Amino acid sequence: MPEHTFCTIVTPDYLPMALALHDSIRAHGDAALHILVSSFREDEPEMPEGVTLSYVDDLLPYGNSGKIYEKYYDSDSDAFRWSMKPEFIMYLIEKKGFKKVLFTDPDTYYFSSYSFLFDMLDSHRVLLTPHWRSFSPEKSSAHFHLNFTDGFFNGGFIGVSEKGTDAMMWLSGVCAYECTKDSARGLFVDQKYLDALPVMFEGVGIVRHKGCNVAIWNIHECPRSISDGNVLICGEFPVVFVHFSTNAVKGIFRGDDPLLQGYLLKYIKNLDERDFPVKKLLLAGAEGLVSYISKLSGERGRLLEELESIRDIQHLLNGKDIAIFGMGRAGMLCYEYTKKYFPGQVRYFIDDRVQKPYCGISAVTTQEFLSEKQNEVGVVICGKYQDVNPELIDGLNVPFVRLENVR
Repeated sequence: MPEHTFCTIVTPDYLPMALALHDSIRAHGDAALHILVSSFREDEPEMPEGVTLSYVDDLLPYGNSGKIYEKYYDSDSDAFRWSMKPEFIMYLIEKKGFKKVLFTDPDTYYFSSYSFLFDMLDSHRVLLTPHWRSFSPEKSSAHFHLNFTDGFFNGGFIGVSEKGTDAMMWLSGVCAYECTKDSARGLFVDQKYLDALPVMFEGVGIVRHKGCNVAIWNIHECPRSISDGNVLICGEFPVVFVHFSTNAVKGIFRGDDPLLQGYLLKYIKNLDERDFPVKKLLLAGAEGLVSYISKLSGERGRLLEELESIRDIQHLLNGKDIAIFGMGRAGMLCYEYTKKYFPGQVRYFIDDRVQKPYCGISAVTTQEFLSEKQNEVGVVICGKYQDVNPELIDGLNVPFVRLENVR
């Protein structure tokens, strides 16, 4: 039996996203993922080892599940999933016998060890992660106000031990009463109710590791920086998991949260490998910035941003050094086009055949770039019709941009 237990809730069409989440937690520990599919059991798909599916009909006999089903299932599918969160946690603890459970939203993705969160449940009944939105109206008045309308804690993560089911029963009951957005009455779906848990129940722990639940909403209180090639939050916390909500994805594409671009790239690759419709997700997230997403040489997971012009990605490139793939005709066109808008920012050419500098710019091999140089640049660019070494794409930790109009 796996050492750790995670759970999440999805609609059937978002199962591939949950499987990408599972890939991330398995990469950093011995864990199983239990998925509640918000539909009734029909033809159950085959799942990888470590993934267990539950369905609405499995939970209906227990707790407030029936009330929640009657109130929300046919009228508000979002409210149904949010309200079933505490019910699913209780089901796994009380009916399946797990001692500790971490609920995490399906659009979260883990990048380093999370075992300390389970260790915290040895001394806490419930764990909550703050949004860490701005506590200063001078930094961001909008985020400051959201603390008091949307809640201090993020509903995308809850940790519960076997001693915390009474808190989940209360949460389930108030969600069954009302799960809606109504700031005038102090309501924000299930999330605003979390503010009451540390007041009502002993042993509610606040996760103060600021590498947890990293997202656009905490950029003011949790600044990102790079140390020895690694992203740190507040100068000390490694990234444990990122919450790739729609707003977070938008912020990364706009360049508001540039140090998360490499994390988003890894996430996108995994989603594509799991057959999640990445193009739809990114088009929504980038608000039309990305014209389309394609695969490199027909291989799965080799995603490239194909943009109309370099001007479409100025927000990504301002102030960043650039590497250009290839020193042939397309590469030279990329260089001429790029230096027009970003003079002095091209740092390297990447070419396994030509090693002579061009216009004073060094040329390096793919291997040299990946092992020694990529942390010095913010993006790699190539022309639309260039054949790119898959080894380069596979090893990149920075965005790779294909320019559609560079022929």
